[in-house]
Amino acid sequence: MKKIVLFAFCILHSAFLIKAQSNAELFNSAKMVWFGVDMSHSKLVGTEGFTDPYDIQKRYVPAWNNLVLSESEKYDVRKFFKKGEVINDILAVEAVNEKINPGEWVQSGSYTFDKSEIAGMVKKYKGTEKEGLGLVFIVESFDKTKEMGFIYVTFFNIATKEVILTEKLSGKAGGFGVRNYWASVIFKVMEASEKKIAAWKKQIGG
Repeated sequence: MKKIVLFAFCILHSAFLIKAQSNAELFNSAKMVWFGVDMSHSKLVGTEGFTDPYDIQKRYVPAWNNLVLSESEKYDVRKFFKKGEVINDILAVEAVNEKINPGEWVQSGSYTFDKSEIAGMVKKYKGTEKEGLGLVFIVESFDKTKEMGFIYVTFFNIATKEVILTEKLSGKAGGFGVRNYWASVIFKVMEASEKKIAAWKKQIGG
C-alpha cells in the first residue's frame, strides 16, 4: 500500500514539475500575443467623473485599445515586456467589451472583484491566435475619486486558456481629455510591469 501511495505521489510531483517548466518556457518565449484592455468586469467609480457611460463604452473603450496599436512607439508592449515579437489580437477583448452594460457601469463607492474570476474571463476569449503566450490587461476600475486606475496584468496559455500569472497594478490618471486621462493609467501599468518582469520570472520558476 505504501508503495502505491509513494508511486502516486511521484507521478503527481512529476506532473507538477512538467507543468511548471511548461509555464516558465512559455513565459520566457520571445513571442507574445497582446489581447488588449478588457473592461468587461470593470466599474467606473465617481458619478461626477463619468456622466456619459454610453459614450465611454462606444467611443473611448475602443479608443484605448486602438491607442496601444496606433501609438506603439509609446505603448511599446514589446519593449515593456521584453519580447522579440508581439502580435496584436484584440478581437476577443473587443467582443466582451461590447457586452458591457453602461447603465450598471458607474458607481459612487470603491470597487474590487475577486481575483478568481479572471480564469473564467480568459476562458471566454476567442481570438485568431490559437497558441502561445497571451497577455491581457483586465481593468478592475477607473476611479475618478482617487484619480487612479487598477488593472490585473494577466499572462495566459492561449491553447489551454490557463492563467499563468496575474497581478493587480495601479497607475495614476492624468492628461487632457477623457481618452488621454485614462490612457495614462495603461501606460503607467506598462511601465510598472517592466520593473516586475524579473520577479514574475522567479514566481513561475523561470
